[in-house]
Amino acid sequence: MSGMLGALQGQAAASEDDLDFFGHHWTKVRRVWGEGRITLIGDAAHIMPPTLGQGANQTLEDVWVLGRELAKGGDDPAVRLRAYEKARYPHISLVSEMAKRNSANWRIPPLIGRLFPETSQTAMLVRYSNRLSAPAV
Repeated sequence: MSGMLGALQGQAAASEDDLDFFGHHWTKVRRVWGEGRITLIGDAAHIMPPTLGQGANQTLEDVWVLGRELAKGGDDPAVRLRAYEKARYPHISLVSEMAKRNSANWRIPPLIGRLFPETSQTAMLVRYSNRLSAPAV
């Protein structure tokens, strides 16, 4: 164990220059997430900005719809997989767009981001969340 720890300590560390103010980059949801008898679910199929907390939720919905489609049987599995993708696309595309439009995703220039350690939204949340958790006087 101590040998592994020593090896890890010898590795290079990230510097401030390696960090971006907000590293998430939104990408448009594709209509098809697989080919043949292969498909993707969750963030592998449709990455979600973290601002609405929808990544896990949308993955669970993917699994539910995929299971429902596969349970229909009868067709070639590839047909069922494309049916799953087609069924999920409208909803997941809408949720992704809503997450993208959340003000917490608005990028500011990196120089300004380094001057201010938090976005104005985060600072506001911290300020007002303390009021909610403070004991009543």
